[in-house]
Amino acid sequence: MPERHGLDDTASQSPACSRSLTPPPSRVAIRPYEPGDADGIARLRESVYPCRPEAHNVEWHRGLYAWLEASDLADQMSRWVISAGGEVVGHLAAVPQRYRIAGRSVVAHTPADYMVLPKYGFHAIGLMRTLFRTSDNVVSCDWEPTVQVIERRLGAEPTATLRQFVKPLNLSKRPGLDASKRLGAWVGARAVQVGDAVFTAASRGAPATVPLEAFDASFDGLFERIARTIPASVQKDGAFLRWRYGPGSPQHPVTILGVRSGEELLGYVVLLIGEAKDGYVLDLMTVPGHRSVGVALLRDAVAHFWRAGAYLVRYRAADSAASPDSTTLRRMGFIDRTAGLPVPGLGPRKPFAMLVRLADAREHAIAAEPANWSYNVGDGEAGFWIR
Repeated sequence: MPERHGLDDTASQSPACSRSLTPPPSRVAIRPYEPGDADGIARLRESVYPCRPEAHNVEWHRGLYAWLEASDLADQMSRWVISAGGEVVGHLAAVPQRYRIAGRSVVAHTPADYMVLPKYGFHAIGLMRTLFRTSDNVVSCDWEPTVQVIERRLGAEPTATLRQFVKPLNLSKRPGLDASKRLGAWVGARAVQVGDAVFTAASRGAPATVPLEAFDASFDGLFERIARTIPASVQKDGAFLRWRYGPGSPQHPVTILGVRSGEELLGYVVLLIGEAKDGYVLDLMTVPGHRSVGVALLRDAVAHFWRAGAYLVRYRAADSAASPDSTTLRRMGFIDRTAGLPVPGLGPRKPFAMLVRLADAREHAIAAEPANWSYNVGDGEAGFWIR
């Protein structure tokens, strides 16, 4: 089942991290979640991800669901469990979210927190089938191929992909780095700083950014301008962004930088420093056609992460007219891990794949075209688990 999305550079599961599982009892049932299942789901998460520290943080996960239940769409959220002999051995949530598809507001559900004990893997298909039968519209974003296969069998169609870019800063600060490699990493960091200084000097013509304290009404105007050009995206107006990144959200507090022209917002970026001191670009949006705005936002985001002592910057997004293109990212020292390019101490990563199944044929056809999308890792379930 899927890995936790924010912690993708931890060691892979080894036999030492495995737990022995008792043979499955004969009676297995898929049923709606009940409040009394919370402890069973916590035990399930620890069994599925025994070597991941965040899997043992029960209160954090409960807080995440409390946040989801504070959404104005909470009454449309569903959860199911697989029960065997009174034990919870599988879980899946259907998280509702608003999208703007071809000018219309569409509510679609995203499969989330999908996990099943290996010996009950046969029932994982039935669990996902329950979601697809319940939800007319489904939009998923995941990097686990087995999950994507199940969703495709149930009628979801692949569309945009989120490539995983990273920019090494000071890898000598990376947790767990072998002491013998720290000097080389420190020398590499000095070279990166020189390159960043050269890029900053060359980008003086790009607009200035300003720190933003809140997601005000100007974010509504920016989203509407973007939606007139890009046919498919999360409905990221001010209300959504306040819920997504404001008090009570999994990533609060975040840093917001913006570019303004008078009272008009031309673009913004949302930044987070993770617990492991890696920097995340959770969301970056610009008015289409304003590439210099994206350059300014990324340039100052990198400067922010240098000041904060981050060892690495992560940026995961689909190609879009509302975000920096691959050429700009390469010029700024970002490396596309999904292309198999080498990064010191890090292996290549699979891209996040989006899949869609919308009830309206016209809306589905538009959403199934990759070029129609604007999507960042912070826009949905893939970003909820980043810490």
